[in-house]
Amino acid sequence: MNKLVSVIIPTYNDQLTINKAVDSALNQTYLNVEIIIIDDGSTDSTSIILKKFYENIDKITVITQSNSGVATARNNGLAISKGEYILFLDADDWLDTEYIERLILEAEKNSSDLVMCGWRLYKQHKSDLVKIGSTNNEYFYSENTNLIRRKFTDLFINGYAHGPIGKLFKKSILIDNAITFPNIRRSEDIFFNIDYMENVNKMSIIEDRLYNIRIVNAYEKIKRKNDTAHLKALDAHFNTIIAIQDRMSRFMIKWNIDKVQLFRVNGVIYDLIINHLTHVIYSSKGDIVKNVDSIINNDLTIYISKNSTLNGVYRRITNKMIALKMKRTLILLIKMKQLIKRVIKKN
Repeated sequence: MNKLVSVIIPTYNDQLTINKAVDSALNQTYLNVEIIIIDDGSTDSTSIILKKFYENIDKITVITQSNSGVATARNNGLAISKGEYILFLDADDWLDTEYIERLILEAEKNSSDLVMCGWRLYKQHKSDLVKIGSTNNEYFYSENTNLIRRKFTDLFINGYAHGPIGKLFKKSILIDNAITFPNIRRSEDIFFNIDYMENVNKMSIIEDRLYNIRIVNAYEKIKRKNDTAHLKALDAHFNTIIAIQDRMSRFMIKWNIDKVQLFRVNGVIYDLIINHLTHVIYSSKGDIVKNVDSIINNDLTIYISKNSTLNGVYRRITNKMIALKMKRTLILLIKMKQLIKRVIKKN
């Protein structure tokens, strides 16, 4: 068990967190590791930190690109990676010391094409990181391709399959099937994961919680980093939501996944639509009512509104407002929810 593992870390204006992320990859019990850091044109001190602390460490490669987004950064990391296995680490996050060893052990034991582990979730509270939750995985292994796809659908519904973190990929599968991240600024990892899952014949999930996520409000994070290109991408994100729903629907039809699961997946799409409406309401430079009206009258929104499993009072009320075209009342309700969240956060 001594196969090379490539850890790919994209970073953009992460001066406060990059050390913790990189050090956690360096201090692994599994030693045959290369670490590829892609600086996506940082304008803060990230580049200086990388040069000062990591430039002369043999197992670390730092490459710099003009600001092009995390998808391009990860793809550039993949292009120069030499490992048989690939891991992705976000620059906000960090790894337990046995993370790579545990995933490799499972991959080699069962010849798994994909290995996943559990997460812990943290929030920054003043100068401390406070644990706010974790995944609760049961051990899973299967060579049944239909069962694997149904399991992936469950993971998509639970939010566990949206990103590439906490997962060990085989580079040969990526190369043989020309799988890369699409060149978009939001939700690129969902498409990457679905494309990869189409080619998985053996999958493992281990119970261990070995990947640590620093929870940050996505919009606040983008503003803090002054990522203007990402802000523009948020404005156009509805087109990406349409593409996600189409891609996931085709995946489920291909693998004969039942209608109950389809409605639950549509519930995830519904949440993406509501999140986008929230962004439009708070950032729109034009007529907010007109912009909201165009979204709730879109064919996708109408379809999702009628064909989703929606739990919770807020989701059901917003859905009723969408169905009745109560755009002004919907705007008011979304603003009220955001106001309540801010008050709770301050207290």
